[in-house]
Amino acid sequence: MHRIFESLNNTGFKLSQADLLRNYLFMRLPTRGEHVYETYWLPLQDNLTNDELEQLMWLQLVLDGDDRVRRQDLYAAQQHRFEKTDADEAEIEAYIKELHRSCAHFRRLIHPELEPDVSVRAHLRRLEAWQAAVTHPAVIS
Repeated sequence: MHRIFESLNNTGFKLSQADLLRNYLFMRLPTRGEHVYETYWLPLQDNLTNDELEQLMWLQLVLDGDDRVRRQDLYAAQQHRFEKTDADEAEIEAYIKELHRSCAHFRRLIHPELEPDVSVRAHLRRLEAWQAAVTHPAVIS
């Protein structure tokens, strides 16, 4: 299935880095895929746009220590990382769980109006006004 999605991208159907990475991850989850998809991935998709999800995946890569990868190279970098370490299902699931955990913090960063605490919301709005995206990895960790 992973190869099908890669080939669709090569034939003109534009898939985002997040689409490609999602398909790759779930190809690596033959026994846990359905559970992980329903428990962790669907909430991510429901709470973030595709662009926001891609940004979160890139931020997670930065948090994991790979701060030189450009966002447009996210899929290739993660694919290389998982293949280099021969990641098993538990590691892939742990990665998706971490994205799921980070999602709430990330959503509040990019949508400060979602923050219930007035003081924190004011600080988040200030970061947004300053266009301080460089703070995102530190805030969501």
